Amino acid sequence: MAIKTNTKKLWVLALYTSPVISAMTVTPLFIVTNNRQVDYPIALLMVTGVALAMWGVNIWLGNVFGKGAKNDDVKRYVTSYTFCVVGTTLAAQHAFGGMHGSGHVFFHFHLIAFFAINTAILILQDLLLLREKHTAIEQENMQLKLQNIEALNRQLQQQVQPHFLFNSFSTLKALIKTSPADAEGYLVKLSGFLRYAISTGQQQTATLAEEVQLCTDYLYMQQIRFGQALQFSLNIPEEIQGQKLPVFALQMLAENAIKHNTLTQANPLVITISYSNSYITVHNNMQLTTAEHTGGTGLTNLIARYKTLPGGDVIINKNDDSFSVSIKVLP
Repeated sequence: MAIKTNTKKLWVLALYTSPVISAMTVTPLFIVTNNRQVDYPIALLMVTGVALAMWGVNIWLGNVFGKGAKNDDVKRYVTSYTFCVVGTTLAAQHAFGGMHGSGHVFFHFHLIAFFAINTAILILQDLLLLREKHTAIEQENMQLKLQNIEALNRQLQQQVQPHFLFNSFSTLKALIKTSPADAEGYLVKLSGFLRYAISTGQQQTATLAEEVQLCTDYLYMQQIRFGQALQFSLNIPEEIQGQKLPVFALQMLAENAIKHNTLTQANPLVITISYSNSYITVHNNMQLTTAEHTGGTGLTNLIARYKTLPGGDVIINKNDDSFSVSIKVLP
């Protein structure tokens, strides 16, 4: 295992665990040897000091043998037991010899005790390092996932934009001949839509006010195209419009409703966008088109984007008559 030691966190762990390790080592010793209770605090302090010294050696060895080379772990463990077990056991034998009589009698006991201490330290050290490595991998995976989502989002925009522009210019051409006033209004909305698309190309989120304006412009252009076959309403309180949404979230949901449903004068598509309890809901009546779509990609992408944003959530409700998507407003 390649080790990248986090020295500060390891020393904090050493300060927390050394007294515990000392108590677990010294207490059984005093129970089985009937030493004087007055010597117990002294023994605790001494073994705590020894444990801290062993921690120091292991932290240093982690830096020396943490380069990721082959057999680094074996070298680290062997060197650790050589320095920390043999060395500190001999030191402890000398220190405790006065309490137990002959140091030679208790040499093997101390050897086993400090072998156990060093093993516990190595296990704790490796657990912390594994956790740090796991956290680093999770963060890296999250970054890669976010980059993949953003790349997919840009790809989708590039795929949709030519089709959208083709329909928009076709509609604009027809309006210029039949209704120049409507053509002028349509052109203003289209230019605002394209300006927003360009300016937010690298952003993850936008203000709710910007998203509402973009969606309104989009629906206005679509209403000119479809006439009374498309009806819509937006009811978003002004006081929350400084909060955030993923870029193009509302427009994409409105576009999905238009793309997957039939729009006729007799049976118009009705889209309502409203706010309640920190959620923006885009609701439409269900009258699915018979044409086949590669549907779901935009909505799947939106759900994936929300997973990378703190506090985000997407709720989908569907029945025979209606379809709605509720997205959490980001503070």
